[in-house]
Amino acid sequence: MTKSISAIALIVVLCGAPARAADSLASLSYLVGTWSCTYNAAGRHIAYTATYDYVAGNNWLRERNASSAGFSDVGLTTYEPKSNAWTEIVAGSDRSTTLFRAKGSDSAHRLYRSILPNALMMLRFDRVSNSKYTLHFSGTYAGKRMTSYDVCTKR
Repeated sequence: MTKSISAIALIVVLCGAPARAADSLASLSYLVGTWSCTYNAAGRHIAYTATYDYVAGNNWLRERNASSAGFSDVGLTTYEPKSNAWTEIVAGSDRSTTLFRAKGSDSAHRLYRSILPNALMMLRFDRVSNSKYTLHFSGTYAGKRMTSYDVCTKR
């Protein structure tokens, strides 16, 4: 009977414990904190702040963006070892939702392709250093073809 109780206790502990983040996701820990960013598109330069932290048992990296120009969004990033792919979910202050996927385990350079709302957007994340990264966006958004380039530096 003691063995049965021990086995049940072990199952409860294992099922109740948060899953551990994959190594590829853990390698993004340098992002945790606050970043000063500039969005560049069509001759416009808009400053915004990006703040990162881990959520959901350290299995997702959350990014919160806000600018004085009035836009904000929340992004969630994770790596799925079984499918060898990254997932990025972005919820915008305009109530938009975008779902991106990127193949491979490289956390420093990820090329995302949109799945939702359409497959016409690409986003490339490039880690320059532990204190700098860039984003390159191209695609059709809200019916308009656009490209943008963001530069972010850690505070």
